[in-house]
Amino acid sequence: MFDRVQYKAQAKAQLKNNWKTPILITLTGAAVLLVWDALFFANSFTRQIMQKEIFDFPPIGYSQFIFFTLGLSVLGFCFLAALKMAYARYFVVFTVRREQATFSAFLEGFSLWGKGIGATLWSGLWVILWSFLFYIPGIIKMIAYSQMFYILAEYPKLSVRKAMRISIAMTKGYKGDLFVMYLSFFGWALLATLSLYIGYLWLIPYMESTQLYAYRYLKETALKTGVLKPEDFGVVPTYTQG
Repeated sequence: MFDRVQYKAQAKAQLKNNWKTPILITLTGAAVLLVWDALFFANSFTRQIMQKEIFDFPPIGYSQFIFFTLGLSVLGFCFLAALKMAYARYFVVFTVRREQATFSAFLEGFSLWGKGIGATLWSGLWVILWSFLFYIPGIIKMIAYSQMFYILAEYPKLSVRKAMRISIAMTKGYKGDLFVMYLSFFGWALLATLSLYIGYLWLIPYMESTQLYAYRYLKETALKTGVLKPEDFGVVPTYTQG
């Protein structure tokens, strides 16, 4: 049975007296995003000045501004996708072998940046397409694809499309449970926001750990019930002749 209370309790137990590195990686990600936001704000401010005094700028200056804006947006998107994959990789390790979940394990997760970008683009495309049928189908599909990053973090050799198919199979019949679990963090998110976002340093590790325990339950259930096989993850069992 899907038990979000149990997954939260497991996350708390795993994080107890082990907050240092999870908070550090959250702070690192936040710091980089803060720098990116500052650059984007500065760029937007420059644009406002140029719009007011456009005739004082040569055409090439405005073209450079456009290219810089596009480049900054693409760079931010790629970093967010890589950061999400690095988080997934870190907490895959943290929830199984806590002593091996060092800061370097988080940095190693960035080596999967290609998978992160691919997963973000592929899942995002389908969510957008389903959203054309109104918001609810888009939300349902978003939940159906929600396990992709954890699957790719644990099984990096899988393709993005295969990870999506596995995620869809794993979440079948559990989308409502996952939605309620996500919604249960709303109160904490509100408090974290009111604390000038400082509370997210603790909330994000808590949420990620909880979602990892939910992921493991979904995977184990899918394997036990035959919905998925070890071969689907690239794990081929060794058969012995009797």
